[in-house]
Amino acid sequence: MLLEKQSSLAKKEDEQRKTPLHYAAYEGSSSMVATLLDKDEYIDNELQAMGALHIAAAQGYKHAMNEIISKRPDCCKLTDTEGKNVLHYAVYSRNEEVLKAILEESSLISLIIEKDNNGNTPVLVFKALNLPLSSFILDGDTDAFILWKKLYCSLPEDFTIENSLLWSNEDHFKVTKSRPERKTEMAKKREEKIILQLEKAKDSHLVAAALVATVTFAAAFTLPGGYISDEKDSGKGTPILIKNSAFKAFIISDALAMALSTSSVFIYFIMVMLGYGPKYYWLIKTAFRFIFLAMGAMVVAFATGTYAVLAPSLGLAISTCAIGLSFFLFLFYVLKRLSSIPDDYDDGRILTL
Repeated sequence: MLLEKQSSLAKKEDEQRKTPLHYAAYEGSSSMVATLLDKDEYIDNELQAMGALHIAAAQGYKHAMNEIISKRPDCCKLTDTEGKNVLHYAVYSRNEEVLKAILEESSLISLIIEKDNNGNTPVLVFKALNLPLSSFILDGDTDAFILWKKLYCSLPEDFTIENSLLWSNEDHFKVTKSRPERKTEMAKKREEKIILQLEKAKDSHLVAAALVATVTFAAAFTLPGGYISDEKDSGKGTPILIKNSAFKAFIISDALAMALSTSSVFIYFIMVMLGYGPKYYWLIKTAFRFIFLAMGAMVVAFATGTYAVLAPSLGLAISTCAIGLSFFLFLFYVLKRLSSIPDDYDDGRILTL
């Protein structure tokens, strides 16, 4: 590794006095932040760690921020030249996860009432930005959440702060602002990478959506239990199990899966017409959510459909339903594991739910 051969590079500053740690925090690379913080020889002082912490908080990178908090706790209460602490930066990021991560650190509760050079606490800035109280604050029972809620509710509804005092030090965390050519080049590379990822994701999502739509459409006409075929029966052509509760649940869940998957396919057609743009992210996330819900509805349709047919053999019906619904247990396990894996790139936030 380059750092092992030339550890001095980790301390080297550019013309803006930014070190590799600052850039790692700016890019949200938690693994690189952890690598740089693991060895004292890579960091000159706590001020460097403080600067990186503020950058990560302002950019909304919770995992990178947590690495700095856990490895360099002494830098957490330091302030920049304008008196702003990490909680000020978290508020400016408007990222609930970042704010929550800091408030959950009991040792940092004092940051809530700390004022910057303009006399503004993080709560005052939060109110002035007209940000609503999140559910984790409203429902939280820790001292930090209670204090935040108390201070917030004590402020008048029309509370404001002069715009010039809200944020006057953007250069502190926009480490490439004074070098637009570098920032533009980095932005273009990142955008190209995002487009490639989205295109790959779009293709697989479209196949999944079309498959679910096809299966659910076919299931609606090949109903479990079949149809009444007796010529003399007034209900000829209607489903035999039409009065069965499990069958009714099957029809509803199948129709829901069909509607969601078809809507997802329609969204992908819209994406082709719009092309890559700001709305692209919202569309692909919405389409993914629809597929996600359609798959869940399809599993429910399978479980209820088989139960309706196998009801006379209760043990077999219950066993089949349990096996089918185990999909949700597997899904919960995967999502839980994913939530514990840190994001190394800001691009990874785009496709999250």
